Amino acid sequence: MGTDTLRRTSRSRSIRAMGNDASIRVVGPDVQRTERLLDQAVRRIEHLEARWSRFVPTSDISRLNATSDTVLDVDPDTNRLIVAMVQGWRASSGAYDPTLLGALNTLGYAADWSDPSRPSCSAAGSWRGGHHRRRPAGAR
Repeated sequence: MGTDTLRRTSRSRSIRAMGNDASIRVVGPDVQRTERLLDQAVRRIEHLEARWSRFVPTSDISRLNATSDTVLDVDPDTNRLIVAMVQGWRASSGAYDPTLLGALNTLGYAADWSDPSRPSCSAAGSWRGGHHRRRPAGAR
């Protein structure tokens, strides 16, 4: 084992993402590269937060939840997320259910706990088995 393999630099950062605290730790060959990798990881999480958080009104997830029968263009990462959620729902015979937004809101998780001024999006429709179905008018 060469001496280069023993020299590693570790950097970490804490951020807020998806209504939670997130910690990122990067181990790299030198300070400069490790900092660049850490910055890249933070930007990636911020990118996903902007598309997936139900606390961001313009996110793909919020926009999908706000509509019941409109076709929307979404980020490729969101497409992959939805495919994975449907696969998880099918593989677990429904035990994993990504359609619980209405129930979460009803149970009191209707806003970001650390920032109550950031409300959750509403659920206009429901996803079942990969097909978006419109709820009857007046249904909650």
